Amino acid sequence: MTKRICTLILLIIVPLTVLFANKENDEYKSRFWGTETFKEVTIPEEYKSSSCVILNRSFEYTIDPIFALGPKRIEVSSSLHVRIKLLDKAGVTEFTTFSFDGDTEKARSNKKLGADLVFAGFKVIKSDGHENEINLDEMMVTDEAEKGRAQAQLNKISIPNLEVGDILDYYIVRKNKTIFKYASYVSNSHTFFLESGYPIIEQSVTLNSYSDCYLSCRSMNGAPEMKRIEKKGAGNTFRLEDANRGARKEEMWANPYLESPFVKFQGIFSTSTANKFYHNFLTSTQELRTTISQEELFEYGKNFPKWKKNQIPYSIPRIKLPTSASDKEKVDQILME
Repeated sequence: MTKRICTLILLIIVPLTVLFANKENDEYKSRFWGTETFKEVTIPEEYKSSSCVILNRSFEYTIDPIFALGPKRIEVSSSLHVRIKLLDKAGVTEFTTFSFDGDTEKARSNKKLGADLVFAGFKVIKSDGHENEINLDEMMVTDEAEKGRAQAQLNKISIPNLEVGDILDYYIVRKNKTIFKYASYVSNSHTFFLESGYPIIEQSVTLNSYSDCYLSCRSMNGAPEMKRIEKKGAGNTFRLEDANRGARKEEMWANPYLESPFVKFQGIFSTSTANKFYHNFLTSTQELRTTISQEELFEYGKNFPKWKKNQIPYSIPRIKLPTSASDKEKVDQILME
């Protein structure tokens, strides 16, 4: 009897999981292709010799705590929305097949990393304005791929009937929900380059944070600065807008950090309890932290070993700063730890 009940529960839960995932993807589709569609842009003459031109590109990152009676979670999501004009046969050939990793059907759970899910949509806009949405169920082939200790999925898509002059419009959303038991959570740092292998006419980077969440961001190599966006409702939004970036002439491995403009950012969740530890770095949820002084690093190095182990989700190194060491040596030691 117990076995029947468990089987029945599973039969109910699995369809509901798929239903909610489909509903969420429909919401993203409505957002990217409905309420937040790209505006039309004109291709400059100097870009028309390229195989492709990125007409519009938007990247968005959000960190948001989910408070519940059960295990608490931090939800971190990122989305990339791109619209590309194919100008010659080489461009058509390159984008006839497309691949991205991640599970598009259900979230894979991992005790340390949480649950990940990927949402995606692809459509082709013909020269006469007719739009063809790609049915991923028919066109996507999924392979299992090992990535370290976790198992991931590699999704390969064949986009049919592409022609010179077509526009490919697609979005990919990645969402991670991490269970946490600490008073703070520090997400991975991210780097977004403003150049690509093809010219970019218009693009934006948006960072969002909600209750007890903080953002740090640095614009490098001439990238525009982030600006706070006034809006109604909860949360804070920062955005940079950029235009007319020529194609990157060098490959990504050829010192992109030295020359290519980019933004590097990170999200942090910290309760009022943990703020006593982070007070040197977390000034206000409505501010975007861009720099850290040597004095703040020294204070960090002195206070770090005193912090309670149950308040932060990583090991506490024993940082010792000899008085005889130079400022540079102290900073290097703190950063190494």
